[in-house]
Amino acid sequence: MKINTQSSTYRWAIFVPSLVIIAIAIAYSVYWFNLASNLRRNIDDWIADQNQQGYAISYETLDISGYPFRLHIDLNDVTVSEPGHPNDWTWNAEHVVGLTLPYKLNQIILELRGAQRIDYIENLGPVARAPHRYTVTASAKAARSSLVFSKRKLKRLSIDVTKLNAVRQGPDGEQTLKAERLQMHTRPAVSQAGMTSSPPASGLDLFVQADALVLPYGDDFTSHPASPIDAIKINMVMPDMDSAVINSSSLASWAEKGGHLEIVSSHIIWDQINIAASGALHLDAQNRIEGEVSTLIGGYDQFVTLLVDSGAFDKNTGALVSSGLGLLAAFNGDGQGRIKTPVRFEQGEIFLGPVKVGSMGPVISPYN
Repeated sequence: MKINTQSSTYRWAIFVPSLVIIAIAIAYSVYWFNLASNLRRNIDDWIADQNQQGYAISYETLDISGYPFRLHIDLNDVTVSEPGHPNDWTWNAEHVVGLTLPYKLNQIILELRGAQRIDYIENLGPVARAPHRYTVTASAKAARSSLVFSKRKLKRLSIDVTKLNAVRQGPDGEQTLKAERLQMHTRPAVSQAGMTSSPPASGLDLFVQADALVLPYGDDFTSHPASPIDAIKINMVMPDMDSAVINSSSLASWAEKGGHLEIVSSHIIWDQINIAASGALHLDAQNRIEGEVSTLIGGYDQFVTLLVDSGAFDKNTGALVSSGLGLLAAFNGDGQGRIKTPVRFEQGEIFLGPVKVGSMGPVISPYN
């Protein structure tokens, strides 16, 4: 009997690759479901570890889907609090979504959906006033963040929020903060043009941007330039700040060790007001900003009007300051009507050149 070797070879040519593909698919499926199981366990283990360190974290449901190309994490009704903290704060999110890729587990995309609610006590200490409880309810069209890890440490963080609307309710009534877009990006510090010192061995680069920002004004702020603030951009470096840990405790420790902030560049556009600034700042013993920045100010007439309306100056003083700034622009301007003048922060007070224009309390309250 004669065997048809050509037909047999053809069948094997189809059969063997099919077996290989099936084996790869089975192996990958086992790998994916093992990753999903480990991810769920790691989330629960991390929550248990945080709860042992004094936090209280819980969720209603946790689902992991996305097979075969991604790991899609759905957390519903997430609550985070810190019992015993002076602020007695609680954060609740309707829906938290996470996304990572099976071949790129060191990067996670997080998205907050639905309303966010924060309850906290603002404790300013016995000298200021008794603590008051506040509630902030926030919503956004989109609120996303990207986290990149290296050797289990956070290396890069990006936060991007569009169409933010946050309402704070408390004893002093209701205040609203809005923004068309808010961004924050962090990474380990690298050398940048404009730094006043050499690049630090360790530290944090921080970039913040706000577009169409509407701030909550107090009752004494009856008039101000066109709202919202058109744009705020700040590029800064925090030498010796650990990029993996950013919270109030690490900031306080960093400040106590002499940490300072280098503003490489910053730009504020608010109607006719146009301010560019750079310089170095630090916190004094009372956690108040201290230092000096060089500024280039355009639209200074409207800037003085803002200071008068906010109560920093009376009308007569405002007129004198405006005249003085006009002379300064003539002799020390940039030819475009902008003035060059330092802004100094000292002992809780803010000076524009030699003139006091405002006050500032502690950035980090010792009671919080």
